[in-house]
Amino acid sequence: MQREPEKARKALEIYLSLGPARSLVKLVRKYTEIVPGEVLPLPTVKYWSRHYGWASQAQEHDQTVQEAVKTEVMKQAVQERVDGVKLCDSLLFEGVKMLEQFAQRETPLRLDTPQDMRAFVSAMNDTIKVRELLEGNATSRHAIMTDEEIETEIAAYEAERETENTVH
Repeated sequence: MQREPEKARKALEIYLSLGPARSLVKLVRKYTEIVPGEVLPLPTVKYWSRHYGWASQAQEHDQTVQEAVKTEVMKQAVQERVDGVKLCDSLLFEGVKMLEQFAQRETPLRLDTPQDMRAFVSAMNDTIKVRELLEGNATSRHAIMTDEEIETEIAAYEAERETENTVH
């Protein structure tokens, strides 16, 4: 195959930039927009296309672009999952820390009712499930605290509050 003239290479670049819906007619129009004052006859473009194998070059170009886009989309998806896992880890760390402080009665965490405690524990359990999903794992039944542990903790907390109210 002969080396393409400069004008043919420029036309090929424009042709490839038109994407998968490209056509030689669209190329002629686009070339005239980009290179004003130059005429690009359609028969010449058809000759170049056949002679220099533009169809196969376009197919290779489209595959390369498609693979690059696919790779970028995958990188973004992985990064979103990593960011999501990091966020879940932060939430879980803070939640566990709050529960530990609550158990030692060192926290301003207000879980005044059994519903508050259940809601907090439920949110923690949901965070664990979201983390598992982001990692691509099936969710399993997790419980930071069992219902019995929640009830025991609530009862102990209520007893302490009752004692404090009696003393004051």
